[in-house]
This record gives sequence, C-alpha cells and structure tokens, in this order.
Amino acid sequence: MNNTKDGNEEKEELESKSFKALIHRIWANTKKEVKVLWNDRFAMILLFLLPITLVFTINFSTSGIMGDGSSNLQVPAVGVLDLDESKGYNDHDLSKELIKIYEDYEAQGKCILYKDYSKSELDELLGKGEIDIYIIINDGFEFNLSIHFVGFLEVKIDSYNQLKLQSVESFLDESTTKFEDTFNLQGAIDQNITYVNVPERATKLFQVSPLFFPIVIFSMCCLVNSQSIIGDIPKDRMVLTPTSKKEILLGKILGSVIINSFMVAALWGLSLGLGMETRGDISTYFFILWTCSLAGTSIGLLISAASKTSLAAFQLFILSFISQVILLLFIEEKYILMFFPIWSTMRLMTEVILQGAPLLSSGFIIPYIFLLWGEFLIFSLLAYLIYKTKRSLI
Repeated sequence: MNNTKDGNEEKEELESKSFKALIHRIWANTKKEVKVLWNDRFAMILLFLLPITLVFTINFSTSGIMGDGSSNLQVPAVGVLDLDESKGYNDHDLSKELIKIYEDYEAQGKCILYKDYSKSELDELLGKGEIDIYIIINDGFEFNLSIHFVGFLEVKIDSYNQLKLQSVESFLDESTTKFEDTFNLQGAIDQNITYVNVPERATKLFQVSPLFFPIVIFSMCCLVNSQSIIGDIPKDRMVLTPTSKKEILLGKILGSVIINSFMVAALWGLSLGLGMETRGDISTYFFILWTCSLAGTSIGLLISAASKTSLAAFQLFILSFISQVILLLFIEEKYILMFFPIWSTMRLMTEVILQGAPLLSSGFIIPYIFLLWGEFLIFSLLAYLIYKTKRSLI
C-alpha cells in the first residue's frame, strides 16, 4: 500500500519536473529569439526605424500620397438620385442625359453606379463605406440651365480613403466636363460638394491608415520571420541545448510576438500622438494591429520552414506579399479577399477604427478578426509540420 502511494507521489513529482523543464526550455528559446532579433540591426531597422520614418513622412508631407496611376486602379462606387422634374431645354431631359453619361462610365468600368435609392439610404451607404460619393440632381436643374442660369448638383464625398478620393474627384470632374461639352454648357454646373470623414488633424495619416498600417506591419513581420528558421543554419544561431522542434518553434513565435508587439505599440502610439482621430476604441485599434502582426509572423515562419536557402525564403516572401497587393487592386470578390490578412486588417481598420463599428460586426460570413486568428493558428501549425520533417540541427 505504502509502495503504491510512494510510487504515485514520485510519478507526480516527475511529471511536475517534466512540465517545469518544458516551460524552462520554451522560455530559454524565447529569450534566445528575442536576443537574436534585438541584436539583428537590419531586422530592427525594418521593424522600427522604417515604419516610423514612413509615418512621419506621410503625416508631414504636403503633396498627394499616391500617384495618379495608382488611383486609377480604384473604381469609385457612385450613388445617383434624380429629383429633377423641371423642363425647358429643347427635346432633351438634361438630368437623364447626365445619368446616361454616368452609365457610360459604368459600362467602361470607370465606376459602379447605385441608383433607385433615397437620400437617407444614400447617406447610410456612404456611412457604411459601401459607396464613395453620391450625387443628387435637384429639382429645377434643367429649367435653370435652359434660362442660362447655373444648374446645381448636391455632392457628398467620403474622403477617408486617399486612393478612392483621387478616383472619385477625377470621375466627378471628367463626367461633369463631358456633360458640359456635349450640350455646350461650359461652366454652367455648380457642384455643392460636402466632404465627410475629414479629420482636423493628421488628415493624410487618417486617409491612408486603412491600407498603410496593414501593409507595413504585415510585410515587416513576415519578412523578418521568413529568415527565422532558415537563419538557424549559421553557427551563431544554432540551438546548442537539448530541445524539441516544437519547443524551438514555440520559442520563435513567442520571441517574435514580443518584439513585434513593441513595433506595433510604437506605430500605434505614434499615430495617436500625431493626432490621428479614431471613432473606435484605441485599445481595439492596438489589438487589430497586433493581430495583423501575428498573421505576418506565422506566414513568415511558414515561408522560412518551407525554404532551403535564405534567398528562396526572400523570394517566397516577395511572392506572397506582391500577390496580395496586386489582387487587392484588381479583384472585388469578398469571398476571395477575406483570406488575405492585409485586406482583412484593412476592412477592420476602416469599419471598426475609422467608422466606429463593433469589432465582431466587421466581417463577411465570419468576423474578420476570427479569420486573422484562424490564419495565425493554421499557418503556425503548417510551419511546425514542415519544420518537423527537416533535418535536425541539434
């Protein structure tokens, strides 16, 4: 009886020691990864100096953020409401002729039209970010033009997205000019333009933040971690203490999370310190950026585990990053875009932080925040499974 009791106590003591040893080894690997990353000057420049420099450059710049070529890839969503019932201009219904011009632009792929909505519905669509601009042709538009008076258009533009803003303004100017030239009414259209979502401070940073922060955080975390496993081959980064690959990978993940958290905190604090206004909670703002860094970390580790050389890892990173950016510009299907961490974070930034929607309400089929965490777990698991099959370095 006593022998059985002593045996159970000894077994529990061994299990306790084994668990403590496991935690100790994981923590030792974590500290090693933090030390390696911290001493890697190039990695620190990528994670801290470069993003902070970009934030200052954007915030204090006086010119446009993006070139005209980039803005042309962003097709504006345009709401149109025709309230004009007046007559007086020969055989033409001028309000309908103007809408035909908008329809021609849509047929050419230069805009997406939203018709048959009331003013309150258009305001709601604009508030949700589903349209970028709406144009109301008020009653008396044709009559005023027929007596050589000014025809008024009521225009409201959502200006939070700098890429779309340039495309919207270009569309509005071109379509109005085409209408004036067609009916020889040069200078006869007066646009009463109202901009919404225009912050008083850090305007440019506010406008580019939905795209800028996800791209910078994801790319920097992914790039640095894409060299993490493959970088263990040199002698100064080999693991010299007995440990398993699972513990090594956990150490790499935790070490990267610690370093990346400082980078995210720096960008988060800097953007708020420069006066960027948010409608969402600032702690939720940090959580979204931090979650984006987790996705970048896990994909970087997967790339590193799947690569045989540092050059191959860098090439895979370029492929994963560039493909995301290109697809963001050229496709609109949410059921495809939702699986891209940059796009999911961009939607969270737009809807939750800039527009003030609840965190779990931002999503397509499932909340985007769950998608990002799911991708972090799945890619981390895939990285471990691939890493497990590699030749041991210990």
